[in-house]
Amino acid sequence: MKKELLMQICQSFTTISMIGVYMIKNEKCINISSQASKYNLAQVFINDFSSRTEEINIFSSSEFILFGIIRWKNVNIAIGPAIIGNPTMDDARSIILSHPSSHISLKELEQFFDFLKTLPSMSYRQFLDYIKFLYQAISHNLITDIKDIDPLYKISDEASDAVTTADLLAFQKNQYMEFADSVNYDFENKLIYFVKHGYVDELLDYTSEFRYTMGRMGNDALSHTKNAVRVLNTLIQRAAIAGGLDAKTSYGLGSIYAQSIEDATNISTLTSISQNLMREFSSRVKDVRKLPSENKHIITISAYISEHLYEKITVSQLSELTGLRSEYLSQLFKKETGMTLVNYINREKINEAKKLLDFTELTLVEIAELLSFSSQSYFSTIFLKQTGITPQKYRDASQV
Repeated sequence: MKKELLMQICQSFTTISMIGVYMIKNEKCINISSQASKYNLAQVFINDFSSRTEEINIFSSSEFILFGIIRWKNVNIAIGPAIIGNPTMDDARSIILSHPSSHISLKELEQFFDFLKTLPSMSYRQFLDYIKFLYQAISHNLITDIKDIDPLYKISDEASDAVTTADLLAFQKNQYMEFADSVNYDFENKLIYFVKHGYVDELLDYTSEFRYTMGRMGNDALSHTKNAVRVLNTLIQRAAIAGGLDAKTSYGLGSIYAQSIEDATNISTLTSISQNLMREFSSRVKDVRKLPSENKHIITISAYISEHLYEKITVSQLSELTGLRSEYLSQLFKKETGMTLVNYINREKINEAKKLLDFTELTLVEIAELLSFSSQSYFSTIFLKQTGITPQKYRDASQV
């Protein structure tokens, strides 16, 4: 296909869909369909999808960023990004930390998050239809069966024993996509919100009428419901970790529920499992986040600290936030919670540091800098005081 015609097709595609198109050449992604942005996510994720050799393929990240890849004759393009649902600050942070070669700094986290919010939001199935449309426009080949390009259909329950761990993880993500395609986004966002903040009663009230009415996810009612509860389990684990529950605890608990789901023989049992797992995860998050106080000022500063862990937080900032004098605020916090305000700030930062030690290869110096400690030495001192071991010993133990 002539380059001029390809450019015209891609530009028209972007006008219709609001999804960008990138030419892949020498491991570089060059925008050919819209105005350039400061953040080239196609380049950020290129190592994740550039090895795909099929003529047409779909890639999804753990943050539910979507890309399509078309390789046809002399055409080699990436289509995206789009996103399922609404991005979170945790999603923005995850992308930055998992792709250090992107050179996006956590210091620009809020700016990057604002960029993610501008991505076209759509269901997985909508995105699939757009990729199908563009492929047919470029190749003039008709796709008669969506299963030919949909990774969701590449793994069946019967074949599950024969596939790799990577395949299963991809299938789990695509199960979620099918779920997100069929369930109201408002429901999904509220579900995550309630779990993340440990709002147990609100969560159970909100989900009491949930009857797994999403699109077909199995050959019969039982397999459909099992798949739905598997997805619910995965989604709630992720929300619980975002809410402060230790990742190992979350995954361990999730594994127990996963086995219960597999062993279930009727829909009534699966309904009970879903209620129990929502109650247990949200209760555990509540316990982790709980401060023994209902004082509105304590609640306000606790929420502020949780959202600004990667910034320097001072008592004077919190004093200005609440309108209370620093001395009085410190006394109030100690009286209401039994701990000093500075100790609470350090505790929350160290909990975040544990996640970085567990799931990234960042050095201690980099983690100390990201969490706005004055030095690695001071970070290690506070970590030891809070946990009883040094950051390096914690990392070594977690990798055993």
